[in-house]
Amino acid sequence: MPGFCSKASRDAAQVGAERATWWTLGAVLRPFLLASIILAADARTLALDPQKQIGQFGHENWTAQRGLPGEAVYQVLQTKDGYLWIRTGAGLSRFDGEQFVSMDARIGAGTVKAICIGADGDLLIRTATRTLIYKDRQFSDYRPGAALLDGSIRLLFESSKHVLFIGSDAFIYRIEKNGQPTVLRDRTGWINCFLEDHTGKIWIAGSPNIYVYANDKLSVALDGGAVSSTVTTLLEDHLHRIWAGTGSGLFRVNQRHMRLEPQDRPSPKFLRTIIEDNQGNLWAGTEKSGVARIDAKGYSTMGFAAGLTDDSVLSLLEDREGNIWIGTGSGLDQLRETKLTTFTTREGLQTNRVKSAISTSDGVVNVFTDSGGLARIENGIAKPFKHNDRLPSLVAAAQFQSRDGSIWVGTLGGLTRIQNETVTVFSGQGHFSKNYVSAISEDDESLIVTNSELRAFRFKNGQVLPFTIRGKTAAVTDSGVYTFTIYRDASGTLWFGTNKGLFKARGDGRDEGAFEANIKFGVTSIYDDGHGSLWLGGRTPGVVQFRIRDGRVTSYTRQDGLFDGSASSILADGQGDLWVSTADGIYSVSQNEMESFAEGKIKTVSSNRYGLADGMKTTEATDVESQPAGCRTSDGKLWFTTKKGIVAVDPKRINYNHFIPPVIIESVISDGVSEPLNKELTIGPGIKGIEFHFTALSLKIPERVRFKYQLEGYDHEWIDAGSRRVSYYTNLPPGGYRFRVIAANDDGVWNELGSSVAITLKPHFYQTRLFLITCILIALAAAYGANRVNTRRIRIQAERLSKMVEARTEDLRKSQNELEQMAHYDALTGLPNRRLFTSNFLEMVGSAREKRFALLLIDVDKFKSINDRFGHDAGDAFLVEASHRLLSAVRSIDVVSRLGGDEFAILIRGDQSETDLQNICERIMADFSEAIDVKGGKVVAGVSIGIASFPEDGDTHENLYKAADIALYEAKRLGRGTSCKYNPELAESWNRHEVSKC
Repeated sequence: MPGFCSKASRDAAQVGAERATWWTLGAVLRPFLLASIILAADARTLALDPQKQIGQFGHENWTAQRGLPGEAVYQVLQTKDGYLWIRTGAGLSRFDGEQFVSMDARIGAGTVKAICIGADGDLLIRTATRTLIYKDRQFSDYRPGAALLDGSIRLLFESSKHVLFIGSDAFIYRIEKNGQPTVLRDRTGWINCFLEDHTGKIWIAGSPNIYVYANDKLSVALDGGAVSSTVTTLLEDHLHRIWAGTGSGLFRVNQRHMRLEPQDRPSPKFLRTIIEDNQGNLWAGTEKSGVARIDAKGYSTMGFAAGLTDDSVLSLLEDREGNIWIGTGSGLDQLRETKLTTFTTREGLQTNRVKSAISTSDGVVNVFTDSGGLARIENGIAKPFKHNDRLPSLVAAAQFQSRDGSIWVGTLGGLTRIQNETVTVFSGQGHFSKNYVSAISEDDESLIVTNSELRAFRFKNGQVLPFTIRGKTAAVTDSGVYTFTIYRDASGTLWFGTNKGLFKARGDGRDEGAFEANIKFGVTSIYDDGHGSLWLGGRTPGVVQFRIRDGRVTSYTRQDGLFDGSASSILADGQGDLWVSTADGIYSVSQNEMESFAEGKIKTVSSNRYGLADGMKTTEATDVESQPAGCRTSDGKLWFTTKKGIVAVDPKRINYNHFIPPVIIESVISDGVSEPLNKELTIGPGIKGIEFHFTALSLKIPERVRFKYQLEGYDHEWIDAGSRRVSYYTNLPPGGYRFRVIAANDDGVWNELGSSVAITLKPHFYQTRLFLITCILIALAAAYGANRVNTRRIRIQAERLSKMVEARTEDLRKSQNELEQMAHYDALTGLPNRRLFTSNFLEMVGSAREKRFALLLIDVDKFKSINDRFGHDAGDAFLVEASHRLLSAVRSIDVVSRLGGDEFAILIRGDQSETDLQNICERIMADFSEAIDVKGGKVVAGVSIGIASFPEDGDTHENLYKAADIALYEAKRLGRGTSCKYNPELAESWNRHEVSKC
């Protein structure tokens, strides 16, 4: 497959599609981009960090198993509306980061042979006989159709002057305005690439010649005899240098002497395509070694072994957010910038399981990896300690740097000192060689070491002595206390984090130290914020703040805005935030907010969680017992150990996505029929359901894009759709509406303008104003005639009779409404009863417009105990409040019913993912976790929930109800107070249970 090259003078969409030359756009930048708020951010902020190694970027991929149509991605382009366009062997698809949509049916007959971005930023498509354009979301013929005289189409290209070219396997064609192809050159061999430079010259790479098209003439610029290897791709960089990629590597085109010149910097072989990113780095797609990033120092590659979908790269693109897209022989890959940077074995560590890390006085991070030994990270490069073979063991955790600059490591087999690369191992009379060293520190007297004997020692001049404070034996010396970490504060006070809590030993020796009475958990990490508080992590949920002056203790957990897991390490960034590593990612939280919470000024704190999408290779921090599990270097970076590498955070350079995502309404569907998408839609009478499908084209982390929508004229406020990209409305009254949708990217940058479409729902004739006026006129005429004909007596009698009829009619209407209420609604809660639930259920199953929905069956756990303890009146009050909480947990379009007793059911309308359903269940269970006031006290009762989705879990109401009932049974079996989604394995377990009862 040929390389796909670029123009220097092209709008941003094309530049992103075929090369990333942002610095040369100024002179001819398209007017529509000047007005675009989408490119308001500095292009350099939307690029991959050149300081990172290629394996440290975020990586995502799509193959046929993930919905990619076809396998080999021959071309990937981005149009000015933000969509990606993917050409594979299966045809042409449009991609918004979440869904691939085939365009073949809209294009019509004929296989798509090639695509390109035209001079005006629109997508051009070539089939065997047609040249089409995608503009304003419509496909149309760009030139009249005509077949080539000969040759198989390989490339389509349009210059900035709207000259259209086709490169084939043996010809160069120019497509005239009338659609007819003109042969510019035959017997060219394969045409591999087109490039327009900043002067407007068109460079064409053939096999083996390089041609130049200028002043409407095509000439040979570089004869094949002077080229040692076929040129497969061309690029002009921001300095207007032209680069040629060949099978032998990367060459620079000497335009004065028209020759290829090798470069001093090494480059990969077998190049197929090249682009330049916003930082000036070259990215090359190779035939055999994946993708390569080339800079002044050399190049680094990423191939199949490192997670790329294939070693054969066919196409490259830098999009408008700075992401690199890679089309390979087996799929589509994305490399993106991340907020965190992880160092693993790929970056030089011996193993990925990092046990501890310290920052040394020379700014280096000293890392100990499990079974791998020591490594040093300096200037972004990880290197193993060259004397690891002299360590008594490659298993250790505790590390410490003493005042003399020595590094101390608690290795199995002895306490190791590394001083000026000299390794010395101390057995400590067997205390260190036969036991595990758990923590190391230092005071004015000596080194302090604790071990798995549950003892603390002083180590001085090679001698091991019991730990004392000014000659007094301390409570941690020999008392069966296991020490995880030791911290010495500025006053000289020693703080021991132990399995029994926090131990304090004053530096002045006034006492032998004591445990802090308010700390009742095992303390594994200690961080001093320098403002009078110690921040503690350990065998307790969340984070604990210990204020030194008065011993005040404040805990921060999930209900307060943090997390329930244990903190492995806590560090401050100097910017006002604390960073905490846990088994569920890394969190950051404002210290001011936490202090306000401690003082009772606010009820919760807000935190940011970072995980896999942010650059971590695993969200699991190192076990809390392995310390030190984090450090801060002199440059302000924070380092956290994990079970897959060590994670670096640079708080001063957190990557932030300023890109404002374009918002597009993709389709409007009424009763299953797609409406033509114009600025104003008119829909005929009798429509029962309308769907709006929309997207936002932020491609960095599409799953984090969030939406809000509002149907003006119906919704009174914006509806938070989360990540859902569709909204549903049913039984809208006739009238005029405007549907609006806005979206935010992964960093919460909102497109407040969004997108909108006006719709008019036409009424039936009997719903029109004309019909109403006609009826009124007829009634007035009849009344006037009756007034003329009837006598006053008859009128009076008629009026009396009318009043009697109205009164009786009103009585009958009230009686009928009461009977209807009694027949279909629960008398206690006012919710639909089982009869109305069954009717609604059958209607949804049988209705074509309800393509998907979900059924939730809910039982109140241990409700009988409420009646037994507080009485039936209290139980009734509980059920009333329970119905209110269920209604508040779901949307107004969903149906909540009481089936009887403590049994409820909810019909969730629309296509809900398992994550959406789980979120609904979590809201319900969270609501029921709060106490309910009843006569006689407060009651807390959880709920068990069974979930089944239509139609995959049951395509009839009986089967779906049974599936939800089975899931509910499983939820109760698991211990109540939880939810369970139906799956076929549950049905088998249910059947075995039923058989066993027989």
